[in-house]
Amino acid sequence: MAAKKKKERPFRTEREFTRWFIECALFHDWKVAHFGNTIKFVRRGDQAVAIPDKDAAGFPDMVCVRERLLCAELKLAPNKPTATQVDWIESLRDAGVEMHVWNDRQLEEIEQTLATKIDPRRLARLFVATDGDMEHSVAVAKLLEQKERGRSDD
Repeated sequence: MAAKKKKERPFRTEREFTRWFIECALFHDWKVAHFGNTIKFVRRGDQAVAIPDKDAAGFPDMVCVRERLLCAELKLAPNKPTATQVDWIESLRDAGVEMHVWNDRQLEEIEQTLATKIDPRRLARLFVATDGDMEHSVAVAKLLEQKERGRSDD
């Protein structure tokens, strides 16, 4: 019996995954801001000292804007968000932000989400219809866009 071949990881580091994400987002015409290390520099006497920025700790890695606002926390599988990150994720979702937690095994879903353009008026109507659930609104909008594209291919 042959040994099972271990599936190759697409990225060795989160930094590589982040670079791929940024390139993909830019390709699909998103404005992208990346928030990496959460440190700030403060002046102590004659020196600038790096200290952890507790206000920024846990903020999502990526903020993207096109016809909508999309935030993403990127992880290499099987890593999960920290408690501080989960707090930010839930707060942003509660505020109506399209918030994703993606890992490096979801590249096709990421690319499809970034490629999908959603009419802002449709998204606003769906947002109201889903009682402020942005994830559900976006999912329904993506399905409608795919259905309409299928009809136009006929």
